[in-house]
Amino acid sequence: MTSPEFVALLRTRAQESRITLHDSWIPQLESFLRLLTTWNERINLTGLSVANPNASTIDRLLLEPLAAAHLVPQTAASWIDVGSGGGSPAIPMKIAHPRLQLTMFEARERKSAFLREAVRILGLRNVDIQRDRLQEAAPRFHAYAHLVTIRGVRIDDSLLRALRDVLHKQGRIFLFGSNKALSANSGLQIVAAQRLVPTPGSLLTTFVHAPTN
Repeated sequence: MTSPEFVALLRTRAQESRITLHDSWIPQLESFLRLLTTWNERINLTGLSVANPNASTIDRLLLEPLAAAHLVPQTAASWIDVGSGGGSPAIPMKIAHPRLQLTMFEARERKSAFLREAVRILGLRNVDIQRDRLQEAAPRFHAYAHLVTIRGVRIDDSLLRALRDVLHKQGRIFLFGSNKALSANSGLQIVAAQRLVPTPGSLLTTFVHAPTN
């Protein structure tokens, strides 16, 4: 796909999804997708078609994160992304929110290497990449995150405890995809659940700490 074709598809999908797309974001979004394509030939970062992206790829990797970026509270300052892998949703959201302090957790060495390269190539600032699991690092980040993002990561009891531990008392968790993994007694409360783009399966659920008696 040529650059004009990419830009045209991105603009069309953003317009159809009613997502504000700033011109200044587009070069970095395109660079991110091209870098993801190159690395995906060597390591499995995503099963989506990135070499010749279609509407579903654009929606899932770029526009869902940008839609979520518009929901980030203005008061947010520190942000944790869990299982950052191929860089989405964190990197597109970071492009939209350069001021936020982002910490990405990715335990796998080659995927964390990709993330470091993406941060360097895109010139992203205020980014820290932790080659660690959140479960082990949570005590160092107690009540730290005003925002936590998570997609494509299985949430077991140990991860759930870690999520609650790192979440600021006024923070929010953005869970992309199904929210069935979090039960009513998870210690978290749903405050919103919404579709981000028209693509089937596009869901963002926002959690906060459940009120204590």
